[in-house]
Amino acid sequence: MQRSEAICRILKSYRVLSGLTQDELAERLGVVQSLVSKVESRERRLDLIELQEYLRPLGRTVQDVLADLERIAPVRPAETVEELARDRIEAALETDIRR
Repeated sequence: MQRSEAICRILKSYRVLSGLTQDELAERLGVVQSLVSKVESRERRLDLIELQEYLRPLGRTVQDVLADLERIAPVRPAETVEELARDRIEAALETDIRR
């Protein structure tokens, strides 16, 4: 599982565990429901400031996300610089294809 996918799953699980629907979270954030949907489906990425704001009504922090991310999708050391570069290129291409 890619780490970006894992982050989306984490964010969705926080919402569900908080007992909120996408509509309810969107209302608390002051955004439209489609933004929450896009975040949870990897169509929209959040910058650090947005992530902090997104987590606030869920009672979570960026540190919580990072801890859960490390638990479910730990960083794997790349065998070579070329492998790391290839992985990043493939992820970028995958993102571009979805757009």
